[in-house]
Amino acid sequence: MRTNVCIAAVVVYAAGVFGFSTELAAQVRYTEGVMYQSSVGVPMIAHDRQSFYAAVDAYVPGEGRTGRKIMRFDLNGDVLEGDVPTLPVNMSPDGRWSAFIGERSERIGLWLYDVDRGDYRFLTPAPVSDAFLGHTTDKNLVWSPDSRRIAYTAADEEPRPIKAEIKVISRILFKTRTSFTDNLNTHIYVFDIDGGSPRQVTEGNYDEHSLAWSPDGSKIAFVSNRSADPDDNHNNDIWTVDLSSGSITAVTQTPGTEFSPTWSPDGRYLAYRGGVRPINTKDSQAENAQIFIVPAAGGDPVSLTGQLDRRVRSYRWSASSDFVYFTASNEGATHLFRASVPGGEIEQLVDGDVRVGGYALSGDNGKVIYHVSSDTDPGELWSMNADGQNQRQLTRYQDEFKSNVVISVPEVFWFESFDGTMVQGWLMKPNPFEEGRKYPLIQTIHGGPHGAYGFSISGSNQVLAEGGYGVLYINPRGSTGYGQQFADGTINNWGGGDYQDLMAGLDYVIAQNDWIDADRLGVMGGSYGGYMTNWVITQTDRFKAAVALASVSNLISFYGNSLYQLLIETEFPGELWDNYDLLWHWSPMKHVANVVTPTLFIHGENDHDVPITQAEEMFVALKKLGVETVFVRYPGEGHGFRRAEHWQDAYARMGDWFDNYLEPGMVVRTR
Repeated sequence: MRTNVCIAAVVVYAAGVFGFSTELAAQVRYTEGVMYQSSVGVPMIAHDRQSFYAAVDAYVPGEGRTGRKIMRFDLNGDVLEGDVPTLPVNMSPDGRWSAFIGERSERIGLWLYDVDRGDYRFLTPAPVSDAFLGHTTDKNLVWSPDSRRIAYTAADEEPRPIKAEIKVISRILFKTRTSFTDNLNTHIYVFDIDGGSPRQVTEGNYDEHSLAWSPDGSKIAFVSNRSADPDDNHNNDIWTVDLSSGSITAVTQTPGTEFSPTWSPDGRYLAYRGGVRPINTKDSQAENAQIFIVPAAGGDPVSLTGQLDRRVRSYRWSASSDFVYFTASNEGATHLFRASVPGGEIEQLVDGDVRVGGYALSGDNGKVIYHVSSDTDPGELWSMNADGQNQRQLTRYQDEFKSNVVISVPEVFWFESFDGTMVQGWLMKPNPFEEGRKYPLIQTIHGGPHGAYGFSISGSNQVLAEGGYGVLYINPRGSTGYGQQFADGTINNWGGGDYQDLMAGLDYVIAQNDWIDADRLGVMGGSYGGYMTNWVITQTDRFKAAVALASVSNLISFYGNSLYQLLIETEFPGELWDNYDLLWHWSPMKHVANVVTPTLFIHGENDHDVPITQAEEMFVALKKLGVETVFVRYPGEGHGFRRAEHWQDAYARMGDWFDNYLEPGMVVRTR
């Protein structure tokens, strides 16, 4: 499950509720100055390997808005082109073409963009199945090494519109994230840009995705679950298809999950992200993903990163095939590493209280261009040598924002939880803050359960701080970035150790900060954070107001009516009927009679990740119990809201809810 709170919504809320000045004055608050915050995109190395592209949204003086430009820089950060017509995603190896699947001129399908001439050519329709294949699925396209062919994924036929209201269901995953599956399979197609028709290279009652073309152009690697019933197991394997013979070969044959294959540039290895546990999920898995390599000619996989005991994120091969670069979460930060091939010796290249986002390797030039953000910096582009030396900031689009916008800077802290485990958290003071005054505090809880907070600017938290609230956020057990044992802390134990971590952290900050008014506490969270919000209010009456977004309330019904049967079977190993008592014990609905906290429920009506029935159960129970509660339903929305007016409305209601019960304007002195 993913939390559905995003900074874009906060920008919408701030613009709609607070309004913006037309020019930036010195030392303004976040909600007045957020529009001046630039957005610097992840770098993309150009085909010449001597330059890179990035999209930049920067404030336009005199126009009261930000303007998006695609720019090309040299490797020293100097601007070569200030306004490139289009971002060259999916660039051909020779740099002549860019390909994408999308809509243009009212035609949907595979398009080709001629970089030299600046024009577009429609190649072929490419229908997409809406079947849910997991959050790590990449229905991508890849170029052949000679830049003459494109391999891509597409549905095996055009979707058939459903005219009748009667639906005959024959599969477990009959739902998509917001609707019902079209039951179409996703297969691999190859299109020759010199002409002709697309050639389908895989078929059958399977789905293929996450494509990677071999360096010699003869094969395509992909991910597929080719078991008897892919809806009912935790399997993913890496396969290859020979484009001449059509033969398909299994590269891995594990009971677990593999993702994101890539070939080494010399063609000797295939790398992928995966795990070793026989029972896993394709969604929010407890097991930390590792990088494995396997000889392309066949052999046993070897983990390059298992010794690190951290969850691996994105990875890239070096041009020499001697290293695999990767990011990994680490105690609220995201750091950049590289592992040698085939030995797996690991070097940490970037450390500190920062998050490394996207990055790109410039190949033979031995440069790494990477994006860095922190809890005081929205993010800029940096460069370094391939070995991590000579780290240097390249862009400074955030300087005006950082110089003139006053934010509440989170204070990181560690505390000892109930069983001696050290847990990390962050505390933000209200903005502005007056010494000697007491303030209400809102505890926010992340989704997942295997998500994590970290060193970044949270727009939603900044809005709360400017509303007169302190903000507390903690990474309880189950969170990533603290090792496998810590991530396993929710197994068979949702609402157990993680809840105790949250309460221990709350007790710690109250004891350490006399400005916190312990009689004015609020709690909120989305997705798994919404589950935990529901759980919290059934376990304690210390919170005076709660907001549960896209929240789970009943693990029994959630198992059957959501997309996440495999998640529940992984977190509580076994089938529902074998674990009924355990799942009911950890369901907030079992304990709902304990609730006295006024609670606002916010939910999308088309949410199939966490169906709206979960909020309905909790809301009806609170109404029957006489607890103050309001239930706000948003039509057409799934697990993450898409319409700006819905986010604006939701944030306004959340602010009003907390203001009503926590009274942030009330003046209470500490002495």
